[in-house]
Amino acid sequence: MRLPKLLFFLLLGLACWARSRPWSHWLEHCEVQGPQRSGSLLVFPLSGSAESLPRCRSLDSALMQDDLRVREVREEGDVNRLVVENRGDRPVFIMAGEILKGARQDRVLKHDLWLPADSGEITVAVYCVEHGRWGYKGDQRKFDSSGSISNARVRQAALSEAGQGAVWDSVAETQKANGVSSPSGALLVVYEDSRLSRRLDSMVSDLRDLPQDYPDMNGVVVQIDERIVAVDVFPDRRLLVSLWPKLLRSYALEALSRDHRQNALSRSQVRNFLNDAASARWSYSDTPGRGDLYSMHDGGLDGQALEQPEGLAHLQILSWHSRRKPVRVEPSPWPPAIDLVRPTRPKD
Repeated sequence: MRLPKLLFFLLLGLACWARSRPWSHWLEHCEVQGPQRSGSLLVFPLSGSAESLPRCRSLDSALMQDDLRVREVREEGDVNRLVVENRGDRPVFIMAGEILKGARQDRVLKHDLWLPADSGEITVAVYCVEHGRWGYKGDQRKFDSSGSISNARVRQAALSEAGQGAVWDSVAETQKANGVSSPSGALLVVYEDSRLSRRLDSMVSDLRDLPQDYPDMNGVVVQIDERIVAVDVFPDRRLLVSLWPKLLRSYALEALSRDHRQNALSRSQVRNFLNDAASARWSYSDTPGRGDLYSMHDGGLDGQALEQPEGLAHLQILSWHSRRKPVRVEPSPWPPAIDLVRPTRPKD
């Protein structure tokens, strides 16, 4: 039985639309630079077409100026829901994974959120990143910024739609990998550990100035071990610059317990990864804030894109938990005679 022509062309149009989102063009045509290294962390700066979004405030700035209020949905709380309110005269951008501390337990937003000015109270989906606490500290009922973003494995667990248990498991994995524990199982204790903080500060110092060193940089690809674990794209560079200190620290935390001797992927390998992500299937999701939200789950990759009428706000692709085999690093640049005797690590 033949489909009516109208239905055929409608389905064809939808298929083409699904593969022609703005970020697909961005990923396919951006310039891959670097990489720049600090220990086991490699960062490839990306430069692509720029957007100019409405001027907005960051989570930290809005909370500091008391323009943004974040609280439990009710006194007894709800693990996976919070209420946010923007009382300011500018929109607020909150990135999924930014850690909100306080109230009954620390949380992260499940999705990026563009909160309009004078938004009124809006209920948002969240995940807990502090498994062992469920109670207020004194009379503190509101949330504050922790100054931190979740590391890649926790961010991907939240994006993957595997549920709260997967997020808690990823927090526990992060603590175990870094030799840290706490009675409340809070992700923040890993950042706050004095032994780790010194190492984190060193890695962050090495790469802090990347946005200045690459004036057109408005995205990054992050490599740890021999694979890409994160891609973050902010076509409006102002968002990248404002979030860079927190983002960089989150990348560094993920890299702390890894092998420093890894070889860098080639730019062509990074390009192939971006092309694969560009051609993946994305689906529309609801957002309680302004704009359109899209999600992707494809072969161990989990992604999310928040699009505003003026352009793309943020694209993120996480692959820490990827089921794909690591990308094969290209042959060593060492001369053959040396390469033959260079010690190799035993396979696990």
